[in-house]
Amino acid sequence: MKQIFLPVTIVIISVIFFNGCRLPSSKNETGLHLPDDLEATLWAESPMLYNPTNMDVDSKGRIWVTEAVNYRNYNNDSAKFLHHPDGDRVMILEDTDQDGRADTSKIFVQDRDLISPVGIAVIGNKIIVSCSPNLIVYTDEDGDDKPDKKEILLTGFGGKDHDHSLDSVMAGPDGNWYFNVGNAGPHTVTDKSGWTLRSGSIYSGGSPYNEKNEGNRKSDDGKVWVGGLALRIKPDGSGLKVLGHNFRNSYEVVTDSYGNLMAE
Repeated sequence: MKQIFLPVTIVIISVIFFNGCRLPSSKNETGLHLPDDLEATLWAESPMLYNPTNMDVDSKGRIWVTEAVNYRNYNNDSAKFLHHPDGDRVMILEDTDQDGRADTSKIFVQDRDLISPVGIAVIGNKIIVSCSPNLIVYTDEDGDDKPDKKEILLTGFGGKDHDHSLDSVMAGPDGNWYFNVGNAGPHTVTDKSGWTLRSGSIYSGGSPYNEKNEGNRKSDDGKVWVGGLALRIKPDGSGLKVLGHNFRNSYEVVTDSYGNLMAE
């Protein structure tokens, strides 16, 4: 489903990010330079959301957004800049009157474990948030747009408070979940069946949490995986498998109906 909505989300993300850096334009309100047969309109803006990093669309057509207000807050004066001491948030935005603009915005969750999350997937009543070192699954069991259960499905990924980190889960046609992680390792992750991934590279820096990284680490499959990784896992957290490696910082990996992987 996310693959279907990808062109829409790109337009929305472009509008949200670049509206604050408006360029002169006689053709549209966003300031984006567009071909004559394409139109971009503002769908949502602050204070409905702040510093969005990723989004997904649910079965009701609502937009779920991860915020990273606290991104690298160690560089900021919290008394002068927006800061969420109770953790970053996941927001739900909706256009209830179908006029082409969001008119409602609400918090699904605010969590101290959310420090600059950069990925989200809405799969049924499960909201999977990618926020290194954790892959977190929130479950809304009663449909009230509040999490009733929280599970750290996987932990041990590098890239805390870093953009070379854990990215969005995508549901594959085979029922498995696909995702990737950047090269801000090391990554030491044990799945629910006890299989352990150990990987790293020479890349370090960009965050005080990423001062040391190292390659030549052998996983339980006997192989040495380096850099950013493309991964697959079963929804219950077992069966972790590396599908590709030596990426720098690809953001998402998706599968087509034939099982081919595409990374961006």
